Amino acid sequence: MTESKTKPSREVRSPDSSARPHAELYSDACRGLGSGVTPVERSGRRRVDRFKLKPQACADGPYKGYYGLDRISSVAVRDRKTVFGNLIHHVNEDNLLQAFRGLDGSKAVGIDHVTKSEYGHNLHVNIEALADQIRGGGWRPRPSREVLIPKPSGGMRPLAIGCLEDKIVQTLVAKILGAIYEPRFHRKSSNQPVRAGRIL
Repeated sequence: MTESKTKPSREVRSPDSSARPHAELYSDACRGLGSGVTPVERSGRRRVDRFKLKPQACADGPYKGYYGLDRISSVAVRDRKTVFGNLIHHVNEDNLLQAFRGLDGSKAVGIDHVTKSEYGHNLHVNIEALADQIRGGGWRPRPSREVLIPKPSGGMRPLAIGCLEDKIVQTLVAKILGAIYEPRFHRKSSNQPVRAGRIL
């Protein structure tokens, strides 16, 4: 007597939404939105809107007018062991512009012989070009002009005077470093390498 072998029947499941291709579900969702906008158009518009979002500049305190530096300082206050990396995005047009505003226009000029007033005639174009050079890795500080000034105790000492764009970058970098390291020093410490408004 031979035993008949039957193949186990495979259960046929009706298709549901979880098994449908992702692109098909997305197409159905977009059709439900109406207005005749294709998925590509709607997705692209969302990307543009997110790109245009811009944080607010700091309203007061030592970082007034700068973008993002107050948040750096807040993190440094909460955790002194925080290691900050990839800070180059803070060297942007808005912060460079604010650094320019903080410069003293009465100071001596460097080897470029460009004053703050002259640079400001085409300010936004100049700042944009400077930011592009920094982002592209092509910016380099230029040599400083050396002058001799008298010392109170007698004699002379050399003083290096940088170009205007170098002063802008130095001012912003000093602000960024101050946001990181100022909270990490003791209040009564006098040996602080970075102080607000001081370019080393």
